[in-house]
Amino acid sequence: MGYWNDTYTTLKPRLTDWLRKTGGGSVTDLELDLSNRALLWLWQYRDWDDLIQRLTVTLDSSLNMTLPAALGRIVNVYWDTDSDNVIEGKFNLNDVDEAKNYIITDTFTKAVGHSRVIHFPRANHTPVIKYVATLEALTGSGTEYLFFPAELMLRTAQRLRIEEKGITGVDTKSILEAQERELNNYTDANYRRNVSGRFVLKDSNGDEVFTENLALDGSDTGMSGVRRPSDGNDVRWA
Repeated sequence: MGYWNDTYTTLKPRLTDWLRKTGGGSVTDLELDLSNRALLWLWQYRDWDDLIQRLTVTLDSSLNMTLPAALGRIVNVYWDTDSDNVIEGKFNLNDVDEAKNYIITDTFTKAVGHSRVIHFPRANHTPVIKYVATLEALTGSGTEYLFFPAELMLRTAQRLRIEEKGITGVDTKSILEAQERELNNYTDANYRRNVSGRFVLKDSNGDEVFTENLALDGSDTGMSGVRRPSDGNDVRWA
């Protein structure tokens, strides 16, 4: 989920320049405009590792909290009662289970833009929101850091210009290939780095399910003659 409070004054010059096809001039700083468009294009492409943030939810008496403007896209909502950064269970958008449900309300007006509120009908645990943070637009001061590598920003800005102007030719192909190469290289280095390859089974409560003491040949003496789960939250045999 991503919400942006761009105004009509941002859209109109771009549209005017595109409609003219030649000449342009309505976008007063084309380089800056394309840089910001490239920034947004790249931001939306992946949930980049370095933009992942966590927010512990503080609910009011109505079990609501206004979401901050810097929250660009929710990855998941979960609880972690011992604060060890290990997800113990998840809340889901519009879940049928009220105890695991959350609702997002976006109040939008063209005068003030977006205002989002998250609501938990019945939060038995303190919710934590894992989200992708937004990036501030560049202002053109010349000393601002880009977040993304300059070469990737350049190739992405070129790609956007090529696509909107319908530019063709030998150079176009090489630019598009360069943008794809830079994007792949950046993705390899900055998306889901060093992620655990361990997979675990979890029950409907979000608790890990254990299957120890089960022999592969079915001869485990710890198993009774009747194969049945020991309880509703576990697949260990009684």
